[in-house]
Amino acid sequence: LMVSDGALCVDNGAGNTCATSARTRGGVYAETGALTGLDVAEQYRTMDTGLEAGDLLSADPENPKFVKKYDISAGATTSPTILGVVSTAPGLLLGGFSDDAPSVLKVPVALTGRVPVKVNLDGGEVAIGDRIGASFAAGVGARATTSGQTLGIALEAYDETSTTTSIMVFVDRHYYFAPNDLFVDSATGNIGIGGFDGLTAS
Repeated sequence: LMVSDGALCVDNGAGNTCATSARTRGGVYAETGALTGLDVAEQYRTMDTGLEAGDLLSADPENPKFVKKYDISAGATTSPTILGVVSTAPGLLLGGFSDDAPSVLKVPVALTGRVPVKVNLDGGEVAIGDRIGASFAAGVGARATTSGQTLGIALEAYDETSTTTSIMVFVDRHYYFAPNDLFVDSATGNIGIGGFDGLTAS
């Protein structure tokens, strides 16, 4: 279905209907909506032609507003921030229209929901509920064992008997405090050891 220079409206026939309400050209209006896809994603530009669904991403420091495959450089003293993951099949894709030329490469980056994420055993076996951070392999996640940025929460287990290279992860980007690491609460200045419930350190 294509509506040129108009709006698309779907109503339930009650109250404020499509026939009685003002609509803006280029808009889509509905009473409710249901999508079979599992995540909301946004299109991001990239220069990385090797990106695949399930790859972890970071911002590209050499190209503003671009993303690239997450990679920890050998000998680096700091690691890049995990920006997100390449979505496999977004339920809702933002940024589908733009003024970019067709030759500009873009990838759908998952913002929320659940998505397949590539993982390995760098952090040991993954259990349901574990936080997933970055591994030492470019673009691949692993069970978080040290304090740092994480992508989300594992919804599936992964071990040496797993026959796939990815698991379903709920996107929930947070800084994870490992149980044996010291941290400073920025609100109180108190120093503690480990523990993180996704909202506050304790």
